[in-house]
Amino acid sequence: MNRYQALLFFTSLAIFACAVVVAFSLPPGYEENTAQAKLGYLWENIMADNNKSGTWYGMLTMLGLFTRSDWVTGHVQSDVMPNDRYKLIHTVGGIAKATIVWGPNASKYTGLFQGARNVLVRGSCATAPDANGLTPALAFKVLRDGMPSGNVIAMYELSGQDNLNFFEKNLCTHLAARPDFPLKLQLLGKKFQLSSAWPACLGLSEFASYTETGIKVTNPKFPWVLLLQPNPVLTQKWAGNKNTDIPRVFVNLVPQGSVLYKIFGVADPSIPSGVEYLGYIQTTSPFRASEFGDHTVFYKHTFMEEDFALRPQWQQYFDEPGKHRADTEGRAIYEPYLPAWTSPV
Repeated sequence: MNRYQALLFFTSLAIFACAVVVAFSLPPGYEENTAQAKLGYLWENIMADNNKSGTWYGMLTMLGLFTRSDWVTGHVQSDVMPNDRYKLIHTVGGIAKATIVWGPNASKYTGLFQGARNVLVRGSCATAPDANGLTPALAFKVLRDGMPSGNVIAMYELSGQDNLNFFEKNLCTHLAARPDFPLKLQLLGKKFQLSSAWPACLGLSEFASYTETGIKVTNPKFPWVLLLQPNPVLTQKWAGNKNTDIPRVFVNLVPQGSVLYKIFGVADPSIPSGVEYLGYIQTTSPFRASEFGDHTVFYKHTFMEEDFALRPQWQQYFDEPGKHRADTEGRAIYEPYLPAWTSPV
């Protein structure tokens, strides 16, 4: 064993000793249930926590980001974390039940773009927020009958924002991996590239591959990217927020029935101006703080390799010389084409 291997070995031991690894198994037959039944089961466990959040991990445990495999993130299809894994990023957040109401433009796409009624939506921060700001992210899990859920994750920027207003910024399923990022983000990006060549960008092909009733789509149709435009009513409510206990702020400021974001899509990378309204996501319950929601509920990522397998012509925008969109990709390219907010309800 060389010195580098020894360092990794003993670091891993220390991380294992300090980490909270949540052992939780879904009941037999869970996956064969209806989407509504699965949502009900997950929500029952979320409610059982009585608004008690999970905990952020310490620096030593966070070193696990550099030593563990991220293959799991893009390949394990489950609504709960594998028993030997713990959530090091987006560890704490607020969670609610929701529905996605699609508009006419979404009809060109397939799978869950045709219907998404049984949804868990979670607002979290990539790392623990402090007085200097936060790194907002929204994940939504759409339950499906008789098969694993479809998941979408969107963020603002990997480097975060300089205030604690979660609803201040547009979010996007693609993020820039800029070469001017701090060294720690560049190193983390290199580590994540062991699992995907473009780890800062997430695909949508799996979301479009099965309907909410579990029917497989023969020819999945999906957009290149999604943008989430925050409801200005919530932006105003969160303005001036100084509370770093973000789950508690969700509980206090975001009531049941809130329209959280309007959803926009871009059909093709060659037309960044082609931003079109697809629908909106609205809560059907109050937000909750939940240890189960923080440490146990799992959101599978769709790596861009899956999208490129179905749309090989798209890959040129990431890896052909002179283009390198992966360095600049994200909401900054598309948000100039977002229309001013109008209420969808």
